Amino acid sequence: MKKSAIFYLSAFFFLIFIVSGAVYYENKIKSNSLSSYGNTTTEIRLGGENFKVEIVSTPAKRELGLSGRPDLCRNCAMLFVFGRAGDYPFWMKDMRFDLDIVWIDGSSIKYIKRDASAVLGTREIINPGTMADKVIEINSGLSDALGIKVGDKVSF
Repeated sequence: MKKSAIFYLSAFFFLIFIVSGAVYYENKIKSNSLSSYGNTTTEIRLGGENFKVEIVSTPAKRELGLSGRPDLCRNCAMLFVFGRAGDYPFWMKDMRFDLDIVWIDGSSIKYIKRDASAVLGTREIINPGTMADKVIEINSGLSDALGIKVGDKVSF
């Protein structure tokens, strides 16, 4: 075999090795984009801060939400994605901590329920009376602390 053939063959296998490694690494990163609860995660910008959000878009996952969890990290949130804009009431069934709940249509905040009480649970149904296609839950008090208000934009 000629030296040039060996060189090209070696280069070919080296390239295959590099590409395989890149594909493996990309898949590894994608698998890390799941929360410990099995939800896809992404980052959003809300109130001038970045939040790591868990995305829930199926009826079963939306119904479960953050129920039963002991807490939520400061810059963590849950993003409820609906197929279309509608009137989506929320409640605090089986919640262990209070929340601020933010209704969004497109990228614009339409309504904020501050300090939704975990103690009231299912006795309080929170209906914003506005159309939204997404809802974000964050820790109670953060919407005030970050100056989040109706009309602000959320970056997805």
